[in-house]
Amino acid sequence: MTIPPRIEILPGKKFIGKRMTMSFTGNRTHDLWRSFMPRRKDIRNAVDTQLYSIEIYPPSFFTPFDTVPDDMETLESPEGLYAVFLHRGPVSGQRVKSEN
Repeated sequence: MTIPPRIEILPGKKFIGKRMTMSFTGNRTHDLWRSFMPRRKDIRNAVDTQLYSIEIYPPSFFTPFDTVPDDMETLESPEGLYAVFLHRGPVSGQRVKSEN
């Protein structure tokens, strides 16, 4: 099922939670959630029951564009207003139109 896109400018939010430094090769997201979930009810005055997984990368994390394979290229998207497309369900029933 494809959900219609929406255009959003999101307001600032405050989050309470736990953090852990990790890498793609040493991904410990499961450990982080396992340590957080038993304590989530300790957060008082929560405005909703949604749970968020936020990943923050250092400014230099994705900048080594000097290692791009010969048959590939880079693209950087600027900050701005975007359409957000959410999709739930398997992609097996989706048709993708190629521009080639």
